[in-house]
Amino acid sequence: MIEDWGSRLDRVGVRSSVTRLLADVAAHQIAYPWEGLEGSLAKRGLSAITLVGYGSLMNTESAAKTLSGVPAEGYPPVIAWGARRLFDYVMTPGAFVRYGQPTDETEVAALNVLWTGSCSDCLCGRAITLEVSDLPALRQREQNYDLCPVAWMPWSGENDSVSLGYVLRAPQGSEAVCKDIRPYPPYLKVCVEGARSVDPPFEACFWETTYEADGRRLIGKRP
Repeated sequence: MIEDWGSRLDRVGVRSSVTRLLADVAAHQIAYPWEGLEGSLAKRGLSAITLVGYGSLMNTESAAKTLSGVPAEGYPPVIAWGARRLFDYVMTPGAFVRYGQPTDETEVAALNVLWTGSCSDCLCGRAITLEVSDLPALRQREQNYDLCPVAWMPWSGENDSVSLGYVLRAPQGSEAVCKDIRPYPPYLKVCVEGARSVDPPFEACFWETTYEADGRRLIGKRP
């Protein structure tokens, strides 16, 4: 458990490792619907990628609705750099089928990230090993989201190894993104419950690294 998650970059060698990895993988962005991803993995002898789930995928019950083999305790919690988490993604009609219809036309936002490639931007999440067989269901669930690279480390703080992962990102300027919307309460609840299930500092990190649609104002902790 990390009591002061913000100090991880200050450990010897961590900042340089994170900065170097982010610079090396800046061009490794995979546009939706991730055409050729399975073939690319096969050519490299890989059968999986690591996805850092930063929203509803942090919630074990929610993740199990899409992904197979979700651990009972949830996927490993991590901290990742290179992206800023914000509520600016317009939820799809299919999402409202799962969560219920909104009561406020402005409260229709799900989470997205603004990819920056900077170690100044971080978020907490869960490291999900995505097998090739999981990709079709994830494509259906995460419509319009690209895959963008981040540098991540275990939340436990037991080691300082930096690894490559990907986060889901709806591009700025796309029809799926809007700056005049706010978090959809049932979806936010699922995300918070997922963060809370890890430990109190992890939940605190969620609130302190989650922004309104403008990407500047934190959403503020809610009951």
